[in-house]
Amino acid sequence: MSFDMATLALMGAVQALVMAVILWVATGSYAGVARASLRLRAGAQAVEAVAWVLLGLRGRVGDWLSILVANAVMLLAYAMAVQALRMLLGAPSRLRVVAVASVAAWLGIAWFALVTPNFQARVLCASAVVLLDLALLIVPLCESLRRDGSAAKGCCWRRCSSPSPWCCGATPTCCFRPGRRRACSLPRRSMRSI
Repeated sequence: MSFDMATLALMGAVQALVMAVILWVATGSYAGVARASLRLRAGAQAVEAVAWVLLGLRGRVGDWLSILVANAVMLLAYAMAVQALRMLLGAPSRLRVVAVASVAAWLGIAWFALVTPNFQARVLCASAVVLLDLALLIVPLCESLRRDGSAAKGCCWRRCSSPSPWCCGATPTCCFRPGRRRACSLPRRSMRSI
């Protein structure tokens, strides 16, 4: 079975762009850190859409644009996503760690694109940063499972880890609006099933 990279990239771009619009529109009902975090995440989705378009143009534009710029833009989108979630959860940003890892990965991608062409090595460089970014996303969510974790962290973790997007059928009410005391409320029966 063969895959058409341009079609896959177009699908990724459309999905990212639609998600960016949804997130941006949703920011109107939130305030403070939640609004800033959602807007940053919406921006990350828009940047990711640009990266997917550039990746999809591989073979139609120069390698410097479809490999070097596309990967740099994608790494920027991932860094923005990490910053957005860590901001929402109140975790330290770790922006320097992400920036250093992203620059190192991009230099590796550039090396294996221009000096010693090797597609697998480029994928390995990008994958290493993606794994780091995932760890920087998952660690604060895991910390929410401890007793002192916030309700907002727990809500996000339950949403991400449950088989269904709504915590095993229970509808969480996330309230990041000012004046609300609890960030997430779930029926007790669903909390036991998670």
